[in-house]
Amino acid sequence: MPHHPHKNDLLNVTGVATRAPTLTLIVLLLLVVATAPLAAAPASGAAAYPTPPVGCSELVTNGAFESPIFLNWSPQGFVVADPSVKIGGTFSARIGLTASDPNQNIASSIRQTINLPAGFDINLSFQWFPKFDLDISDADVQFVNIQTSNGSIIPVVPNTKQNSTTWQAVNSFPLNSLAGQQITLIFGVNNDGVGSKTWMYVDDVSIIACPTPSTATPTPTVTLTTTPTPLPTPLPEGCVTNEIPNGSFENDTAWIFGDDPAPASYVSSPVRSGVRSVRLGIDPATTPGVSGKESFSSIRQAINLPTTANVAKLSWWHFDRTEEGVLTEAPRMILVDRQELVLLNMDLSTLAVPYSARLNGGAWVQSTVDLTNFRGRPLFIYFNVLNDGNNLRTWQFIDDVTLTLCFPPTPIPTPTSPPTHTPTPTITATDTPLPFATAMDSGAAVTSDPNAILLNSGDPVVVTVAASDARAAQPALGAMLWFGRSPGEVLLWVGVMVGSIAIIGMLVWLIRQYRGSNTAP
Repeated sequence: MPHHPHKNDLLNVTGVATRAPTLTLIVLLLLVVATAPLAAAPASGAAAYPTPPVGCSELVTNGAFESPIFLNWSPQGFVVADPSVKIGGTFSARIGLTASDPNQNIASSIRQTINLPAGFDINLSFQWFPKFDLDISDADVQFVNIQTSNGSIIPVVPNTKQNSTTWQAVNSFPLNSLAGQQITLIFGVNNDGVGSKTWMYVDDVSIIACPTPSTATPTPTVTLTTTPTPLPTPLPEGCVTNEIPNGSFENDTAWIFGDDPAPASYVSSPVRSGVRSVRLGIDPATTPGVSGKESFSSIRQAINLPTTANVAKLSWWHFDRTEEGVLTEAPRMILVDRQELVLLNMDLSTLAVPYSARLNGGAWVQSTVDLTNFRGRPLFIYFNVLNDGNNLRTWQFIDDVTLTLCFPPTPIPTPTSPPTHTPTPTITATDTPLPFATAMDSGAAVTSDPNAILLNSGDPVVVTVAASDARAAQPALGAMLWFGRSPGEVLLWVGVMVGSIAIIGMLVWLIRQYRGSNTAP
């Protein structure tokens, strides 16, 4: 007898057929849940990116990492904008090596430099999700640090190695003690390349500054007044400041760029003046992926300081950055990151090192060195940033290189007055005769007669006589003088001459008589 299915049998078969797909679906879901990476499960109810209260300011730029190129952050090592694990928005920052990455010894981090205003209540907040693949003892670490402007490290999350199942929040970490300073916020993971691989996700980084009660007072009405721009300090007399050739880097001349794995280059930001400066060293923003390389990133230019200058000084503006600690005087006998100015001989041997430091100011500052001792010799000025290859990078920007020279004052000759012409006086001899007895008497009294002055003083008598007066005096002089002498003088000299002739004649006669008497008959 043929068997016909019972109604209940049909129901049972139908029930089994209906439940089979349901059980299969449940099993598949369990398998997916069991095999899915735990890291991909965001925390339920995670806080949204904070919005500053009214009157407060957000100091972190791109803290939610919505820019896949890490705008305003400096990445180092293995850093990725991750769209799969995030609090909100599009991306988080994934730092370090994940389970699927090849294991290697690498330091990975992101950092941002922030100026904290003085007189504000300032707090740091962020979300982080630490992970590793193997729970073994090794040197892998995750950390969050604040580096101050003097290079000190303040741990926010001290070195740790965690494997969380959800996001962890750090809320309202106080930064009031650093108000008025510049800080660098650092999120990092160090992988030692042995054993496990360690990484972490970071999102919604925020530093909010709110006025303190003492500063949150009603704003008074402010009358704006024009503040005059302070004039630059005038140079001493005899000094002049000149930009050396292409000292502002506005064209491609004058400078020699060193051949290096991380060569220097012209950049358009930051600049102090004009439209270009020069970058030295390894800047993560412009040379991404370059780290762990020993490099001398340099520029140089030949100069010759004149011997006539009594002072010679070189000045330049620099914007310094480093991922290492700050050194105001960087040693040169060991291989450490540094920013420096070196003077080179023309054969490129070192002449002197007037400046060597490792700074992280994040603002333009000017330095000046004295080159007076190097006058009269050709040399190279050589700007250099050294990286020692330890994966922590150092770089700087340079602009407005100038040279100040001072010269001694030139003596000004004292003007000499032209000689004054003095008319030559006319000297006229006075021949007014004196009585003979008076002329021969040396004891005669001095008279007011000009000729008496002549006889007593021995100096010529200067008399200015008009031509008409001289002509009128000629007849009178002719009537008074014999041969220019007085009659008495003429007769005296005639008598003397006649007597002399007589005496001579007498002597001649006596001689002849004497000789005649002695002559034999």
